[in-house]
Amino acid sequence: MRLLIKLRFVYVSFLLFSTINVPSLALAERAATGLVVSDSGLATKAGMEMLSRGGNAVDAAITTAFALAVVDQASSGIGGGGFMVIYDAKDRRAHALDFRETAPEGARKDLYMKEGKAVPSLSLTGALAVAVPGEVAGLAQAHRRFGSIPLQVLMAPAIRLAAEGFPLDATLRYAIDRQQASMKKFSDLGRIYMPKDEVPGEGELIRQSELGETLKAIASQGADAFYRGWIGEAIAETIKKEGGVLTIEDLKNYRPVWREPLVGSYRRRTVITMPPP
Repeated sequence: MRLLIKLRFVYVSFLLFSTINVPSLALAERAATGLVVSDSGLATKAGMEMLSRGGNAVDAAITTAFALAVVDQASSGIGGGGFMVIYDAKDRRAHALDFRETAPEGARKDLYMKEGKAVPSLSLTGALAVAVPGEVAGLAQAHRRFGSIPLQVLMAPAIRLAAEGFPLDATLRYAIDRQQASMKKFSDLGRIYMPKDEVPGEGELIRQSELGETLKAIASQGADAFYRGWIGEAIAETIKKEGGVLTIEDLKNYRPVWREPLVGSYRRRTVITMPPP
């Protein structure tokens, strides 16, 4: 998923990642102060809400990303990671933030092999496939450096969408339909997305009260709630129970990385992008 936001003084290009490929349609909203584009109309409107409050592009990007973590989990979410490129026109400087996931300390090649052969599914589905998430830390890092609106305000739309629910759209329904086997294998997924043991119809309301509480904790306590508090402990405990290797120490040790952007030219235009992770 690519998210683009433009303001007079700050430009943000933002990529979030998932292991599931689903068809998507970028939805844009434009105002006098800027433009927000994302895979979800609900998330795009959430980002525009922050621009209307006087927030900058980074504020809008953070709000949009957390909203996507609720309504577009097949493409992004707080269990994943991403890249962010920020151009501050006031000082004419570009900044690149790498908050991709990292492998747990205990990950080893042999864990993903059987009888000397690689088993691709082990790195795609289940506890061994879980890397150290970077999204929450990355968004918090961007907020500390460039944000202008309190995190609790920025996350309010996402919390509302999780607690009150949102109508299932065609894109997420397609992803649920494709992942029915996983939904049935992992009971919590099925409880949320297939509560009647069948794929919900387009327009049906999806509520995620537990995700709402998680987002509330992050909003009030910052990234530490996720990486060092009860959220991280719950993640590590669940992963261990399911046979994975991610630990609370992996979460505590995670750090986003500010990198020097790659800069080039194309048809007399300057192109700024992420360097390799």
